[in-house]
Amino acid sequence: MRRAHLLLCSTLLCCFLLPNGLSGFVQSGQILSDTLQAKQYFNKAITFKSAANYDSAVFYFQQALPIYEQTGMWKKSIDCLDFPADAYRQAGRFEEGLEAGNRALKMVHEKLGTGNLKEADVLATLGIIYDYKGEFKTALDYQQKSIQIKEELLGNNHVDLASAYNNVGIVYYYMGDYEQALYFYNKVVNIQLNAQTKSVANLASTYNNIGIIHTLRGDYALAAEYFEKSLSMRSEKLEENHPDIASSYNSLGVVYYLLL
Repeated sequence: MRRAHLLLCSTLLCCFLLPNGLSGFVQSGQILSDTLQAKQYFNKAITFKSAANYDSAVFYFQQALPIYEQTGMWKKSIDCLDFPADAYRQAGRFEEGLEAGNRALKMVHEKLGTGNLKEADVLATLGIIYDYKGEFKTALDYQQKSIQIKEELLGNNHVDLASAYNNVGIVYYYMGDYEQALYFYNKVVNIQLNAQTKSVANLASTYNNIGIIHTLRGDYALAAEYFEKSLSMRSEKLEENHPDIASSYNSLGVVYYLLL
């Protein structure tokens, strides 16, 4: 009799618990379905951005954003604002880029706090937009804040600092401060040379940038040295008719003419 009573209680317990458990299961399934949908939107956006179809890229980022927000995936939500900011910048729509970037920064502060890598990424995006607008001092301020966070979290020689230092070098170049531009480009070279996985293309581009700076400073022999380094590296990896090879030959031709 007691066994039957226990069995009955267990059965009743299951009857009471099953609906809640099933509801939770259905809810979890819906979240998974929504997340997969957001991922599809996000991947489409990345593809369109890479193809320079910026309007379509922004559209799909905007489709993914509310889903990521509803599921509490804040880093992805921030990317859905930060990446469109860069897309707007590439399309020359700087004010829209700044609006999206500032929304991303606000979300970082509200959901993740300060002093994190996501904040550093958004600050860098805003800095690049201001650079393209010609507001170099503001651009430099944002880039330096980004670098400060990354240095504190990653150390000075982390590979992620290469792009950050490069961004600052570009700003100083446009400001006409070639000494500071060289300082940061050399920091980029140091990181790229010591990286576990070396990118020949990136290092060649940095050598080319340094060559340009030395040309502008009138150090033509030194400029030629860096252009030759860049050409040598590019020739090892690229086809002879690649535009980067042509650019290197053109730079060498200019600097050799100036040496005459």
